[in-house]
Amino acid sequence: MSKKFKPGEFVAVSLMGDISFAQNEEFQRIIDRTSKFPETRFLFCTKNPARYLSLEFPDNCVLGATIESDVIYSGTKAPSPMSRYKAMVQLKHLHKFISIEPVMKFDLSTMVYWMSRIGPEIVEIGGDNYGHGLPEPEPWQVWALIKQLGKFVPRIIQKPGLDRILGKVERCGLCGEVMIKIIGSMVCDNKTCQRYRQPVPKSRR
Repeated sequence: MSKKFKPGEFVAVSLMGDISFAQNEEFQRIIDRTSKFPETRFLFCTKNPARYLSLEFPDNCVLGATIESDVIYSGTKAPSPMSRYKAMVQLKHLHKFISIEPVMKFDLSTMVYWMSRIGPEIVEIGGDNYGHGLPEPEPWQVWALIKQLGKFVPRIIQKPGLDRILGKVERCGLCGEVMIKIIGSMVCDNKTCQRYRQPVPKSRR
């Protein structure tokens, strides 16, 4: 707690794991410390963002949550994606952050809607870098998610491991644009292409 920080730094706050595991007194001491460096930005991230709701944070804090999918998967004791989403919507703080890492199979329209309601200024998207065999979305879905979030999220960070997924997208053989799936068929989504929304020959990027 004695470390000093420089103006302009962006510091990730951690406590040997998820910050939500901190006791209330310890959490408050961390918050009080961040307030002493108003020119430094501090990033908090958790899978239990409901913890934020009973605390007050200075404006130099960015409050984040991991929402890797809208689907509930087994093998985790974290709150459900829906409860995390609702907590982040309820959170009245100026600066928000969402980590979609490791990205898992999701419903595209739901994820875009959730992010629009949360209003993050930064979204980070990454893949399963440790070979855990997690259920990953189709490459075109990840590409489409990035494209749609880019319409309203100021900053999107693509983690290096995402290349493994995006490198498998299918492209229109006529115009080279990424193809998306509509009613079970891969089609070109480029409105200027002669084969717009029609199944077309494809090539790998």
